[in-house]
Amino acid sequence: MDTTKLEQTDFSITNGVSIIMPAYNTAVTINDSIQSVLNQTYSNWELIIIDDESRDNTIQVVLELEAKDHRIRLITLPKNGGLSNARNAGINLSRGKFLTFLDADDLWHERKLEAQVKLHVQDPFCRISHTNYDLLVNNNIVSRYRGQIFDNFYSKRGNLYPQILFRNNIAILSVMVERELVLASEGFDSGLWAFEDQDLWIKIAKQNFNFGYIDERLCYYRVNPNGMSNKIGKYRNAYKSFLKKYENELIRTNNLREAQNVYNNYFGVQFYKRGEFRLAFLYLSKAWRCQLFSILNILFGGYLILSIIRMNLSQIEKK
Repeated sequence: MDTTKLEQTDFSITNGVSIIMPAYNTAVTINDSIQSVLNQTYSNWELIIIDDESRDNTIQVVLELEAKDHRIRLITLPKNGGLSNARNAGINLSRGKFLTFLDADDLWHERKLEAQVKLHVQDPFCRISHTNYDLLVNNNIVSRYRGQIFDNFYSKRGNLYPQILFRNNIAILSVMVERELVLASEGFDSGLWAFEDQDLWIKIAKQNFNFGYIDERLCYYRVNPNGMSNKIGKYRNAYKSFLKKYENELIRTNNLREAQNVYNNYFGVQFYKRGEFRLAFLYLSKAWRCQLFSILNILFGGYLILSIIRMNLSQIEKK
């Protein structure tokens, strides 16, 4: 591909990409995230970094990079308003035709923007797209092959409604979407502590827009080993609130049991990973009662059996 046709010396609204990066106490990781933007083979972008009242030296790190590249813009919020509020602030100040989202600890492959702009330019009906991705664990790229096994049973392109009501296999760091589409959907719901991205995809999917998909690992989601362990109770409450918000739609589309199944399987596995086997069994048994012979339950059951065998074998080896 001749990338010189896509590159611009200054930011151009035509096929321009506005990158929204919220930041809160991310001084340790934000430099690498920004560098992954600077390394993009597609250069017609602006990076809007929204500092959500950081208390470390995040602002100083960004200011140094902003001084070196005019495409980087730092916005400082007067008080901490949360992830959705920060993203919405960046969206309102953006100028590009397309919006993308990169958190201040995640990374992109250098071809990420180029590949998606090409997809959108070649297919004018593609107004939102996403890509495959891998994980970043202790600064090492780790394939999420287990997660992809489950993804294979759900659609990733085309009209994703009503599937998106109960199954979100779209990573926000991989998304490219037309700015006008996000504005028409009223952006992110700042009242949600979590699932604000899935909520936006639902609003877009309900308008009968098809989702494009590139099956290339063009993003790297950083895993915080302590993140879920410290917030699992809060996350569980947020999940319940999200399901409550869309309960009527789930009932109307005959997907309430499927949504409950996904919910119970998810927390069953999370508690299993934490070694809380009683709670793990409780949630998994709830899932099996929802849909006894669903593919998801069979896969999760197989995952647990293999994990138990692996754990027992490792204990035997240690002896």
